[in-house]
Amino acid sequence: EHSLALLQSAQLHSMIRTVYLRAQPEQLIKRMQPTENRPSLTGADPVREMRWIFDERDELYQSLADITIDVGTQSVDQTVAAVLKSLDES
Repeated sequence: EHSLALLQSAQLHSMIRTVYLRAQPEQLIKRMQPTENRPSLTGADPVREMRWIFDERDELYQSLADITIDVGTQSVDQTVAAVLKSLDES
């Protein structure tokens, strides 16, 4: 809660801009496949765990973000370009 309060305070005073890089859980799982050393947070099936976390946090993240960018199928370069473009336009 303290982190959330700090973030909201900084946003109110125009000290920061927040960008939510949004991707569906299935897309995130595909990106994580090569990484076998990433531990599960809950011990659950990775897809279910990712879906649960997404469902729990997505609405909050969107409400806090100044900009939301769907990055599910974008490369890193495409994501960076989209972030820079969005920041320039806002």
